[in-house]
Amino acid sequence: MKRILLLLLFVFASLLPATAQDSVKISRIDISVGIGWSPGFTGSLFGPDAYTNMYYTAGYAVQNRYNYSATFTSNVPHLDFFADYRISRYFSLGVAASYEDENITQYWGYGASNPNCFDFVSRKNVSGRILKHIKPQMANVFDTYIGLRVGASYWTDISTLAPGVNPQTSLITSFLTPTTQLTTSVQFLFGISTGSTEPLSFHLEAAIGSPYFLEAGFNFRFGKKLIIPVSNKK
Repeated sequence: MKRILLLLLFVFASLLPATAQDSVKISRIDISVGIGWSPGFTGSLFGPDAYTNMYYTAGYAVQNRYNYSATFTSNVPHLDFFADYRISRYFSLGVAASYEDENITQYWGYGASNPNCFDFVSRKNVSGRILKHIKPQMANVFDTYIGLRVGASYWTDISTLAPGVNPQTSLITSFLTPTTQLTTSVQFLFGISTGSTEPLSFHLEAAIGSPYFLEAGFNFRFGKKLIIPVSNKK
């Protein structure tokens, strides 16, 4: 009976996937698309690429908040595109592009209740990024990483004054001044991706900085394989 049990244990163990000696193969090219949430786009985060640093600076309109307010309505949410290349077990280099726009209504007057102008503001961002994969030996289950994204954003503001507003006397003629701006963007991010060995997977990122705070989407992997052993538990 003891021999039968030992034989069954041996057969069962032989059917289990090996871990100490195994390796995983990951495609080096990773193309991602996603949608995000960008509070910096409405000025609630600090940084050179946030609305807070681009308010109309005719002084009085912004300083006297009782007589000024603005509402924001998103048209196209934050859209992202990434193309990353796995240069080694621990690092990836990539490029990123994003776009979003909003309608902004600015109010000026007693109690900030009178529309003064309507703005269509868009932001296009192009950046480079570097990712550090924290536990590459776990890539067959999930991939966690941290990263730095640095780039530039191009802002445009198409402004239309409300009926009856005199452009010669109005303190507010556009939300952004000047109406086209080129700003720098810096972002520190943390991300997790499921099934890094699969051609199609899902990712989620949280970040500080511009151009997004939260982002989620899909990954498409292809190209030459990078072999990563899973026995290293560092």
